[in-house]
Amino acid sequence: MMCRSAVGVKPFGLSVVLLLLVVGCGEGGPEPFKGPFGQVTGKVTFEGKPIPEGSQVIFQSTEKGGYLATGVVNASGEYTLKCDGSPNLPGLTYQVTFMPPSSNAVGGATDPAAAAKVSVTTGAAPFPEKYSTPSKMVVSTVKEGKNTADFVLTK
Repeated sequence: MMCRSAVGVKPFGLSVVLLLLVVGCGEGGPEPFKGPFGQVTGKVTFEGKPIPEGSQVIFQSTEKGGYLATGVVNASGEYTLKCDGSPNLPGLTYQVTFMPPSSNAVGGATDPAAAAKVSVTTGAAPFPEKYSTPSKMVVSTVKEGKNTADFVLTK
Protein backbone atom coordinates (compact mmCIF):
# COMPACT_ATOMS: atom_id res chain seq x y z
CA MET A 1 0.00 0.00 0.00
CA MET A 2 1.17 3.55 -0.55
CA CYS A 3 0.11 7.12 0.00
CA ARG A 4 -2.10 8.66 -2.64
CA SER A 5 -1.12 12.02 -4.03
CA ALA A 6 -2.97 15.12 -2.91
CA VAL A 7 -2.06 17.35 -5.86
CA GLY A 8 -3.00 20.99 -5.41
CA VAL A 9 -3.78 20.67 -1.72
CA LYS A 10 -2.67 23.49 0.55
CA PRO A 11 -3.45 22.46 4.11
CA PHE A 12 -4.17 25.06 6.75
CA GLY A 13 -4.99 24.46 10.37
CA LEU A 14 -7.73 21.99 11.14
CA SER A 15 -8.61 21.82 7.43
CA VAL A 16 -5.59 19.52 7.06
CA VAL A 17 -7.15 16.95 9.33
CA LEU A 18 -10.50 17.24 7.54
CA LEU A 19 -8.73 17.01 4.19
CA LEU A 20 -7.18 13.70 5.16
CA LEU A 21 -10.64 12.23 5.51
CA VAL A 22 -11.47 13.30 1.95
CA VAL A 23 -8.10 12.80 0.20
CA GLY A 24 -6.60 10.14 2.42
CA CYS A 25 -3.85 7.84 1.35
CA GLY A 26 -3.89 4.62 -0.59
CA GLU A 27 -3.11 2.99 -3.88
CA GLY A 28 -3.42 5.09 -6.95
CA GLY A 29 -3.22 8.82 -7.35
CA PRO A 30 -2.18 10.47 -10.59
CA GLU A 31 1.11 8.55 -10.66
CA PRO A 32 1.98 5.94 -8.04
CA PHE A 33 5.25 6.60 -6.26
CA LYS A 34 7.99 4.33 -7.60
CA GLY A 35 10.86 5.17 -5.26
CA PRO A 36 11.91 3.87 -1.84
CA PHE A 37 9.56 3.84 1.16
CA GLY A 38 10.26 4.50 4.81
CA GLN A 39 8.53 4.21 8.17
CA VAL A 40 8.52 7.16 10.59
CA THR A 41 8.23 7.26 14.37
CA GLY A 42 9.29 9.98 16.76
CA LYS A 43 8.60 12.20 19.72
CA VAL A 44 7.40 15.81 19.93
CA THR A 45 8.18 18.07 22.88
CA PHE A 46 7.57 21.73 23.75
CA GLU A 47 9.50 23.37 26.58
CA GLY A 48 10.92 20.00 27.60
CA LYS A 49 7.54 18.26 27.94
CA PRO A 50 5.60 16.06 25.51
CA ILE A 51 2.95 17.95 23.54
CA PRO A 52 -0.59 16.98 24.58
CA GLU A 53 -1.90 13.50 23.96
CA GLY A 54 -4.16 13.47 20.90
CA SER A 55 -2.19 16.15 19.02
CA GLN A 56 -1.67 15.37 15.33
CA VAL A 57 1.66 15.23 13.49
CA ILE A 58 1.09 15.87 9.77
CA PHE A 59 3.62 15.29 7.00
CA GLN A 60 2.91 16.73 3.51
CA SER A 61 5.50 16.18 0.80
CA THR A 62 7.05 19.23 -0.81
CA GLU A 63 7.70 17.37 -4.04
CA LYS A 64 6.12 14.81 -6.37
CA GLY A 65 2.41 15.26 -5.76
CA GLY A 66 1.79 16.32 -2.18
CA TYR A 67 1.67 12.97 -0.35
CA LEU A 68 0.14 13.12 3.15
CA ALA A 69 0.64 11.11 6.34
CA THR A 70 -0.49 11.62 9.93
CA GLY A 71 0.23 10.35 13.40
CA VAL A 72 -1.51 10.83 16.73
CA VAL A 73 0.67 11.75 19.71
CA ASN A 74 0.39 9.56 22.82
CA ALA A 75 0.83 10.66 26.46
CA SER A 76 4.63 10.33 26.14
CA GLY A 77 4.70 12.60 23.06
CA GLU A 78 5.44 9.69 20.72
CA TYR A 79 3.79 9.11 17.35
CA THR A 80 3.89 6.73 14.39
CA LEU A 81 2.97 8.04 10.95
CA LYS A 82 0.39 6.18 8.91
CA CYS A 83 -0.95 6.56 5.41
CA ASP A 84 -4.23 4.74 4.83
CA GLY A 85 -3.37 2.38 7.67
CA SER A 86 0.09 1.64 6.26
CA PRO A 87 3.32 2.79 7.90
CA ASN A 88 5.03 3.14 4.48
CA LEU A 89 5.67 6.69 3.23
CA PRO A 90 7.35 7.67 -0.03
CA GLY A 91 11.01 8.58 0.48
CA LEU A 92 10.60 12.34 0.01
CA THR A 93 10.99 15.63 1.87
CA TYR A 94 7.95 16.72 3.89
CA GLN A 95 6.71 19.91 5.53
CA VAL A 96 5.64 19.06 9.07
CA THR A 97 2.78 20.63 11.00
CA PHE A 98 1.38 19.93 14.44
CA MET A 99 -2.27 20.26 15.44
CA PRO A 100 -3.42 20.42 19.06
CA PRO A 101 -6.03 17.91 20.19
CA SER A 102 -9.63 18.70 19.38
CA SER A 103 -12.93 17.10 20.30
CA ASN A 104 -13.88 17.66 16.63
CA ALA A 105 -11.05 15.50 15.28
CA VAL A 106 -11.73 13.27 12.30
CA GLY A 107 -12.84 9.75 13.02
CA GLY A 108 -12.55 10.09 16.80
CA ALA A 109 -8.75 9.96 16.51
CA THR A 110 -8.50 12.44 19.36
CA ASP A 111 -9.83 11.85 22.85
CA PRO A 112 -12.35 14.61 23.72
CA ALA A 113 -11.39 14.30 27.40
CA ALA A 114 -7.75 15.01 26.52
CA ALA A 115 -8.80 18.05 24.49
CA ALA A 116 -10.95 19.37 27.35
CA LYS A 117 -8.11 18.81 29.81
CA VAL A 118 -5.73 20.87 27.68
CA SER A 119 -8.13 23.81 27.27
CA VAL A 120 -9.26 23.80 30.92
CA THR A 121 -5.83 23.44 32.50
CA THR A 122 -3.92 25.82 30.27
CA GLY A 123 -6.52 28.18 28.82
CA ALA A 124 -4.18 28.61 25.86
CA ALA A 125 -2.79 26.74 22.88
CA PRO A 126 -0.46 23.94 24.03
CA PHE A 127 2.31 25.13 21.66
CA PRO A 128 2.85 28.15 19.38
CA GLU A 129 0.40 28.48 16.49
CA LYS A 130 3.30 28.84 14.03
CA TYR A 131 3.70 25.05 14.20
CA SER A 132 0.12 24.52 13.01
CA THR A 133 0.68 26.41 9.76
CA PRO A 134 2.52 24.77 6.85
CA SER A 135 5.89 26.39 6.19
CA LYS A 136 9.43 25.47 5.38
CA MET A 137 10.28 26.05 9.03
CA VAL A 138 9.87 22.38 9.98
CA VAL A 139 10.87 19.80 7.39
CA SER A 140 11.82 16.14 7.49
CA THR A 141 13.20 13.82 4.84
CA VAL A 142 12.00 10.23 4.84
CA LYS A 143 14.66 7.73 3.79
CA GLU A 144 14.26 4.07 2.93
CA GLY A 145 13.65 1.88 5.99
CA LYS A 146 13.11 2.99 9.57
CA ASN A 147 13.27 6.73 10.33
CA THR A 148 13.16 8.56 13.66
CA ALA A 149 11.88 12.14 13.46
CA ASP A 150 11.95 13.84 16.87
CA PHE A 151 10.83 17.47 17.09
CA VAL A 152 11.63 19.99 19.82
CA LEU A 153 9.20 22.89 19.50
CA THR A 154 10.26 26.29 20.84
CA LYS A 155 8.51 29.63 21.41
